[in-house]
Amino acid sequence: MNARLGPLQKQGPARASEWWKIDSPTPLPLRHWDGEYVVFNPSSGHTHFLDFVAGSLLQLLADQPRHEDELARLIAARLELPAYEVVQEPLRRLLEQLEEQGLIAPTSTC
Repeated sequence: MNARLGPLQKQGPARASEWWKIDSPTPLPLRHWDGEYVVFNPSSGHTHFLDFVAGSLLQLLADQPRHEDELARLIAARLELPAYEVVQEPLRRLLEQLEEQGLIAPTSTC
């Protein structure tokens, strides 16, 4: 299963900004090399192949739950983009993909 940051265009209805966390009682085994990531989800038994952005999101969420605005700022900085707003919509779709794959979940504020 793959997760990738999609095209930088607006699609679908906007979802309210949320806090996100890793959806696992134990740390997810996450490995990376050459800008690609592989993560094993022990709950589902699936292995997921992720791009740099999706893998970076999981790394950031492994530290602590984070608000999606903070995630957008941190990802924009990793991509060396001058404005984080350009990644907000595609990032929201990626967060939803990772949620569908059972890797992350929305959570109440921290």
